[in-house]
Amino acid sequence: AYCKVDERPIVMDDFTLIGAHGLVLPGVRLHEGSVLGAAGVAVRDLDPWTINGGVPAKFIKQRSRGLVAKADAFRQTWEMGEETNG
Repeated sequence: AYCKVDERPIVMDDFTLIGAHGLVLPGVRLHEGSVLGAAGVAVRDLDPWTINGGVPAKFIKQRSRGLVAKADAFRQTWEMGEETNG
């Protein structure tokens, strides 16, 4: 039997999270800071800094914008560590 395979890439930006047994379909982008809840199915792109869940995944709530500053500070610290260890 013939089965067509969808080869579109899945794109995960920085600080994205996928809960246990989460499923991301081909061609979907998880924008920076987005979260897919446990057992959720992402069929469309997830907006930045949002929490999403369900089948199909739907917007639940916006993540705190304070996390953006913390994430940037962490990233800068991480990148500095790579330069000194590299």
